[in-house]
Amino acid sequence: MKTIVHVNQHKIRSNQKTGERLPVLTVKTYCSNQYAHRVKIDGPVE
Repeated sequence: MKTIVHVNQHKIRSNQKTGERLPVLTVKTYCSNQYAHRVKIDGPVE
């Protein structure tokens, strides 16, 4: 299954301004989006 990890720079800037800890990573697949602070990648990556 194709999976894309997206880094949301707007959330990073927002967190720096407001001091919040909103998740800045989005792991996207064809059926869902999951938000996270960190991601562990097992296997080959391109």
